[in-house]
Amino acid sequence: MAEGPPRRRGDRAGAYAEGARRGAPEAVQVADRWHLLRNLTDALQLVVDRNRRRLRDVAQTVAGHPAARVPPPPLRPPARLEQYRRARQADRDARFAEVARLAAAGQGLRTIARETGLARNTVRAWLATGRPPTWLKDERPSILDPFIPYLQARLTEGCRNVTALWNEIREKGFRGKAGVVRAGIARLQGGRAPTPRACKPVWRPPSLRGVTRMLLSDAVLSEPDAMFVATIREGEIGIGADLARRFAAMVRERTLPALPGWLNDARIGPLAGFARGLRRDRAAIEAALSTPWSTGPVEGKITKLKLIKRSMYSRANITLLRQRLLAA
Repeated sequence: MAEGPPRRRGDRAGAYAEGARRGAPEAVQVADRWHLLRNLTDALQLVVDRNRRRLRDVAQTVAGHPAARVPPPPLRPPARLEQYRRARQADRDARFAEVARLAAAGQGLRTIARETGLARNTVRAWLATGRPPTWLKDERPSILDPFIPYLQARLTEGCRNVTALWNEIREKGFRGKAGVVRAGIARLQGGRAPTPRACKPVWRPPSLRGVTRMLLSDAVLSEPDAMFVATIREGEIGIGADLARRFAAMVRERTLPALPGWLNDARIGPLAGFARGLRRDRAAIEAALSTPWSTGPVEGKITKLKLIKRSMYSRANITLLRQRLLAA
C-alpha cells in the first residue's frame, strides 16, 4: 500500500461525514461508488415521478400501437385422458374395419365374433349401425357446432377468454351455457381448458422503477419498450437521463477530469439537487473517482455487528455489544 494519510471509507450522510472529520481530521474520506450510483438512480426516479401524467399519456399511445400486441400463447398438447380416449377409439375403428371385411366376405356372426374376439351382440350392433360407437366428445352433435368456425377464428387471433367468447356467440344466437363454450374450446385446443386471459392482450407499461432502469440500462428492449422510452426521453426526462448516464459512466470508468464539466452541466436542470449534494462533498467524490477504495470491508463488519445485536433481540448495551464483537 502506498504511503499517505489514513483513509476513511463510509456512507456520505451528513452525520457520518461530520463524525469522520471530527474523529479523524487527517483522514481522506472516500465516497462509496455503489452509494453514488444508488443515489443517482433515486434522483432520476424523482424526475420520472414528477412526469407521471406524461408517462401515462405515452403509455396509452404505445398500448394502441400494433407492435404492443402480445402474440397469442401456443396451443397446449392434449391431456393424457384425451390421448387415451383417442387411442382407444383408433383401436375400436380398426376392429370395426376387420368386422366389416369379414361380413363382406360372407362370414356369419359366430365366425366374426370368434375371429375378432367380440361378443356376437356387439358385432350385430356394429353391423346394424355401420360404425363403431364413439365416446369422443368432438364426435357428438353439439349446439356449439354452428359456432365452431367463429371460435376457431377468434382463437387464431389470440383470444382465450371464455366469458368474452361466450358473450360474442350469444349475440350470434347461441343459447348454451359458458361451460359448453369452455369444453368446446378445450377440444379445439387439444383437450386442455383455456387459461383465463384477456381477449386482446396488450403491452403493459413499466413501473416508475422500471422506467428508471430502462433509462439507465444498455439492455436490448422489446419494440414497445423501446418506443415508450424513445418517446418519454423528449423533455425533462431525457435531459435527466442523459446526465445520469454520463455520471454513471464517469463513476464506473473513474474519469475524474470529467467531473467539473458534469457538475457545471447539471447545475441547472432535473438533477440540480443531486449535483448540489456532490459539490458539498466534492473532495470525497474526487477521491472516489481517483482511488481504488470502497466500503466493501466496512459493510461486512456492519453486517456482522447487526447480526450479533439482533441475536440478543437488540437489548445489548454498548459495552456487551463491544465485547461480543471483539470475541467473535
